[in-house]
Amino acid sequence: MHYKKIIILALIIPLSACYPLNFQQIENIAHPGYWLNDDIAGEDAGRNGIRDDIDEWIEKQNFEPKLKFAIQQQAITLQRTMVSKAEDWETLRPMIYDELDAQICVGSIDLEISDRVSLLMANTKARVLRADKIDSAFGGRTYKLPDDDNSTCRKY
Repeated sequence: MHYKKIIILALIIPLSACYPLNFQQIENIAHPGYWLNDDIAGEDAGRNGIRDDIDEWIEKQNFEPKLKFAIQQQAITLQRTMVSKAEDWETLRPMIYDELDAQICVGSIDLEISDRVSLLMANTKARVLRADKIDSAFGGRTYKLPDDDNSTCRKY
């Protein structure tokens, strides 16, 4: 399928290289001074593993249940990796593979939304720098795409 090739290409390019150029596209989540915020974790009042700003964005979009569930999965896995203190490949590997599975799940439904979630998750300078460290750990590594895209769709 065509989207598998697109996802592979998207994963080869470090995500952080896209953030400064696409930051202007983020819908009303950033406000003056937010870009300079150095908090990576953000608030999670609902304690569901998803930052409140991302939760709010998801709710405003009125996604169909299957896509909403998949996006929540992607947000949870991205957040888990972002807030971890790990920097070495062996520690990051299971988290990064969970992220990739979640991206494939969302991408199998709507590739553009998968990219948007990744951008929204790195909406401060500190988050972009953390994403860059994570991308550096993955650099040069491979990931086998699953035979069944639905196999990557699960709740964390």
